[in-house]
Amino acid sequence: MTSSLSDSFCGNSQFWNGSAITEHWYPRLSECFQQTALTYAPCAWLWLTAGFHLAYLRRHTRFVHLPTTWLHPARLIVALLLCVTSGVNLILPLVGDTSYPPSYYLSHSVWLITYALACLLMLVSRRSGVTSPCVVFLFWLFTLVSWIVPFYTINLEK
Repeated sequence: MTSSLSDSFCGNSQFWNGSAITEHWYPRLSECFQQTALTYAPCAWLWLTAGFHLAYLRRHTRFVHLPTTWLHPARLIVALLLCVTSGVNLILPLVGDTSYPPSYYLSHSVWLITYALACLLMLVSRRSGVTSPCVVFLFWLFTLVSWIVPFYTINLEK
């Protein structure tokens, strides 16, 4: 039953293939694992900690006017561009003739919603007197680490 569920959710890719990890000189993670576990880990971090961060901001609001620098709008623009990119990645397969498994659509939907949450946290934190929330910084760090694996895999397969 687990195999048929994985096949219907991930298409032709297995979720976990232990022999592909141990029998090669570099670990090959399946496409399904990259689109699910590596997507959901950083997103889950932000969703789990966002409530605590918002509660902290509500209790410790310091209505301080922070000086405007180029860094805050740049972070927002990057996060909004990532939102747009995730939205385009959701729409383009629907317009084209190619068919993708449900894991593809779910992972890009999760990214889209999580990037929007990151933008919201940056805006609310800025208005509460916090220049850069640690929760969002750790989310970007976890995201960067999780993107290393697909980037590494694509470069080694070429």
